[in-house]
Amino acid sequence: MTKKEISVIRNAQSIISNGVHPDTNEPISYPFRASSNIPMALPICTGFMLAPPTMFWTIFMQTINQTYNAGLNYGNNSKKSPQTSKDIMLGFMAALGTSVPLSIGIRLMCKGMTARATGAKLLIMNVLVASSASAVGGVANNLCIRKCELDRGIDIPHPETEESMGKSKIAAKKAVS
Repeated sequence: MTKKEISVIRNAQSIISNGVHPDTNEPISYPFRASSNIPMALPICTGFMLAPPTMFWTIFMQTINQTYNAGLNYGNNSKKSPQTSKDIMLGFMAALGTSVPLSIGIRLMCKGMTARATGAKLLIMNVLVASSASAVGGVANNLCIRKCELDRGIDIPHPETEESMGKSKIAAKKAVS
């Protein structure tokens, strides 16, 4: 094989591994693939930066962001650790319950500054408020959506036969982190 042929094969393997869930061998919905995170998150980040610094827009953008995060976490979780709809809703509510109050609190603390801010200063303040609240909400979302994996562990497949060698909570912690 030539270097070019090897490169083509590696590229194809990379595309397949990003688009197919390793547990089910079924395609992951495009928006929830790890490789789609940047193109999907870009409009959300733009919304965070350009939205007016009001309570409505703060809550609206955090809800959009955490909805996307929940889908991303669900699409990439271990399908061998089954989750109920309740588990998924709990994760989503935990993410909203952390990101929305945090962003509102920061927004209220900065209210005097943002009321007078325009242009680049307003843009930077919007980014700081949104990113700090989103980061905390994202961690809560990931931990809660994937709590079943942390509680029960994930299957460790045999490298050659793919049969389960048992469940590991340590592997689950590494996968979730």
